[in-house]
Amino acid sequence: MSSDEDDDMFNPDEIESDPALRIQIEDYHSDVQDRVRRAYLLKGPTQPNLPHFERTNFGSKTRAFSKTWYKKYDWIEYSKDRNVAFCFYCFLLDWKHAYKALPGHVGGVGSAHNKARLHCDDFRNQNQSVSTNLARATEESKQLYKSRLHSSLGCARYLIFQGLSFRGHDESSTSLNKGNFLEMIDWHKINDEKVRDAFDRAGRNCKMLSPEIQKDLSKCCTQEVTEVIMREIGDRKFSVLIDESRDISVKEQMAVMLRYVSSKGKVVERFLSLYHVKETTSMTLKEALDAILDHYNFTIHRLRGQEYDGASNMRGEFNGLQRKILDENPYALYVHCFSHRLQLVVVSVASCCSSFMICLIIFVLREVNDERRGPSQAAGLIELMESFKFAFVLHLMIKLLAITNEFSQVLQIKDINIVNAIELVHDLKARLASMRKGGWEGFFDEVQHFCQAKGIPVPNMEERIPVRGRSRLDGMTYTNLHFYRVEIFYVAIDKICTEMNHRLNEEFSEIIVSFSCLTPKNSFSMFDVDKLASLAEIYRTDFSNDDRTTIRDQLETYILHVRRHAAFSSLTDLESLAIKMVETENHLVFPLVYKLIELALLLLVSTASVERAFSAMKIIKSKLHSRMANEWFNDLMICYTEREIFKQLDDDLIVK
Repeated sequence: MSSDEDDDMFNPDEIESDPALRIQIEDYHSDVQDRVRRAYLLKGPTQPNLPHFERTNFGSKTRAFSKTWYKKYDWIEYSKDRNVAFCFYCFLLDWKHAYKALPGHVGGVGSAHNKARLHCDDFRNQNQSVSTNLARATEESKQLYKSRLHSSLGCARYLIFQGLSFRGHDESSTSLNKGNFLEMIDWHKINDEKVRDAFDRAGRNCKMLSPEIQKDLSKCCTQEVTEVIMREIGDRKFSVLIDESRDISVKEQMAVMLRYVSSKGKVVERFLSLYHVKETTSMTLKEALDAILDHYNFTIHRLRGQEYDGASNMRGEFNGLQRKILDENPYALYVHCFSHRLQLVVVSVASCCSSFMICLIIFVLREVNDERRGPSQAAGLIELMESFKFAFVLHLMIKLLAITNEFSQVLQIKDINIVNAIELVHDLKARLASMRKGGWEGFFDEVQHFCQAKGIPVPNMEERIPVRGRSRLDGMTYTNLHFYRVEIFYVAIDKICTEMNHRLNEEFSEIIVSFSCLTPKNSFSMFDVDKLASLAEIYRTDFSNDDRTTIRDQLETYILHVRRHAAFSSLTDLESLAIKMVETENHLVFPLVYKLIELALLLLVSTASVERAFSAMKIIKSKLHSRMANEWFNDLMICYTEREIFKQLDDDLIVK
């Protein structure tokens, strides 16, 4: 059976995590059963780390599953759907015994469970896997195998890191270009005699060059990258950044990134998964998110923030993805991406002035770009561009867009936090208000000097002209000064201020104001014990009753401590405060305060990170590389996006 036919019968991306809902191995076609087993072995047992497990009545007592069993029995799985425990090994190779009760399940040496475990070990170590068992081979053949394996891995790592394709259109031995992977292997063989000897002496089925081996190597790289991310996160709380886009093959892809605070107090955003969704309804996106979190044994109850681009299917207050998550976890606060809100502000301002601003400039520039225009039309366009109105509007656009662009650039920084973002919004509003109040004279002088230098006539500002939109017969007029200052300058600034007040007013203003009290600026001048203590009541699941009782005392001691020590006097933002607390081990002295700082840093500001991942998607899956399977695409995306981790991985760790 061909690999394409296998793909039609089994898709590794669609394996069921919940053990109670899985299709049994025996129900798959015999040709793909081993592929199914391998996919589940790579995924590992499903062990959700729920805060509470459902209790079941047993006579007069109630009992519940205990997550401590995961450490005691590495084979145990838990079904959230059925509230039942399962055996991972028995599911793979002896499914009839997978439903037995936990006590006595392991049994003796010859029990069904132990036989299934031995079969799993044998299956995991068979020759068609990258981690081949070489115990019976000679020492020389082991070295030859390792040489081929490391050569193939080195080529694969280079292609992944550079975002290059692996396969070629014609990979036959007589092909002029067999594709990047095979061509790199050939180059390696030419330049290294030992490598050439290792491949020349390899058996037909052990050359480590097949498409399956290429995917297997990519999968191994991805597993090590995600393992690093999992260790970084540990049992910490996190937030999710989600966005969806179509790839080159017109498949809807949902990208998920996690934001968390590392053990050193630094804000980290990591790419977690790229998941193909058949449709983009909020229900489908929620199911996809659940599948991704289950795959990594995360629970939605650990979420402390969520951010999207503002699309209705994600953001919708009642039926969107954010509402579905909030229904399960009210602490996963939603923040609409600040960058998209700022974009909406700029677009709204442009639309309100389109009759004499944006359309005027865009029209002229578009017409200038059209080479088919005749000399007479070109002369007319030049005359329009050399008018005072055009110069005035162009300078105003440059001025306003320069101010908003500064804000936009800051929002794209990975480690920006919500408190800093709100402060920047206030600074931007203050700057616009200052420009409206006292910026006219300086701005008009700038435009006037520009026009004089370019030979553009400046109209008499006291001359009266008809009111725009009214008939000349009405006799209603105003001066040129009124038109340019009030109808254009003031209107544009007022519109952008109004839109900012409308779109950049934070939904959780009470929480944001409370978190802003943590900022170390000006020797912690905004510190407020009452507001910060109220956060412990809002985040009740993160603070026990004892914590909520003692947090005021800890806050009062904390503020005296940091104001007295010079190490904290020069800090200006929350992340630098968190890092300094870890460096000085004050996060251990004031654990409740540090927890508040972590929660503040988890609130999201912008989806710029996940949108950068979509830029990577266009590099990896291009027009010449558009038939890639979803699982391989995801593996390449994770390694390419997290190249900082990927580059530091040791080859021996990947192939072990």
